[in-house]
Amino acid sequence: MINAFKNKVTGTSSLLKLSTRYLASAANSSFSKTSQLDRATLTIKDGPVFNGYSFGANKNISGEAVFTTSLVGYPESMTDPSYKGQILCFTQPLIGNYGVPSSTLKDQFNLLKYMESPSVQCIGIVVADVALEYSHWTAVESLQQWCQRSGVAAISGVDTRQLVSYLRDKGSSLAKITIGEEYDADEDAAFEDPDCGAKENILRCLVQRGHQLLALASGAKTIKLKAHNIPALDLITGKCHITSQNHGYAVDTSTLSEEWEPYFTNLNDLSNEETSMNTNQLMV
Repeated sequence: MINAFKNKVTGTSSLLKLSTRYLASAANSSFSKTSQLDRATLTIKDGPVFNGYSFGANKNISGEAVFTTSLVGYPESMTDPSYKGQILCFTQPLIGNYGVPSSTLKDQFNLLKYMESPSVQCIGIVVADVALEYSHWTAVESLQQWCQRSGVAAISGVDTRQLVSYLRDKGSSLAKITIGEEYDADEDAAFEDPDCGAKENILRCLVQRGHQLLALASGAKTIKLKAHNIPALDLITGKCHITSQNHGYAVDTSTLSEEWEPYFTNLNDLSNEETSMNTNQLMV
């Protein structure tokens, strides 16, 4: 029994040594590849500066810096029209490990299966660590290849916790990603024209009915949010729905006309999630 125990310990020790050597080799390989990347800088206007490495398109860009707390789904986030023209920061520490799936494959509804629109919408991404190598059966290319092919600036090695803390407190801010020499971001068009298009999943699930646009059209105002919203309370049924959202604005219910009334309320911060027509007012 003692000999069997010794053999088991010896075998376990050998596996641990092998695993350690493999992890060390993988880490050295990853570091070696990262060290070959060009230096890049993320500069927040009137805010902090972050140094890192460029793994995307070799171009300087400027735009509004925002963040997403999604644990998975970077292909969906990057092709989401709500991020059009923005610099998207991922809070998930490692991005790119499962590569990028097909951007043309359709599902049973004849909608894009893995993407929210036919092309990348954000102009830049910010990550703490990028996986230059990937492993997944649906992948057709790496995140690095996708960014370079799509003309998306990308920077890794950024302290995303510090960046997100700043954006959470200060709100979305103008930023720039520079590769190599500095340039004047004021000379660039910082924002794209607004796009009111819908991502594929809105059509697939028939959610997010564009009530903010309707509210604005009726004379109401919107307010800027500083966090993502999850639980939404139906004010008619009293039921709470756990929702997937990424919008950064909410309708200011105090500015609604008599023809409109709140429908859903965010239980995190009590902001408005959706409005509906006041049928009683319509019948008067």
